Amino acid sequence: MLMNAIRTFFVRAHHWQVFALLIGLSCIAEIAVMWTYPRSVSLIPAELCWICFVVWFWSLGSFLCSVVKPNLRLSLPFFRFALIYQLVYMGMFQILPLERLTLGYGLAIFPFHLFAIVLLVF
Repeated sequence: MLMNAIRTFFVRAHHWQVFALLIGLSCIAEIAVMWTYPRSVSLIPAELCWICFVVWFWSLGSFLCSVVKPNLRLSLPFFRFALIYQLVYMGMFQILPLERLTLGYGLAIFPFHLFAIVLLVF
């Protein structure tokens, strides 16, 4: 019920409403990151912005999948996996301590980052 209401909002929203929501949340997130000392508090608005962005993709992708011809449809389970992976990856990437970033740590996280970028492109 809630997901249908969110999907209906994003599908029926005007372009300026979606723009204001996404840019407004990202500006609030940037201000929170700059002005809060505990890094964990500043992650909440940033993660809310990313969740809003992914929900927008989810609602538009679900709607377009139901409208487009069957031979042009994207695999809906793969599409959902790609978006959920983005949410989980960004959440984990934001809580990792970047102060102790070493070369080995960067090489270990690189495949996950590359996979997230590939999924975002598809």
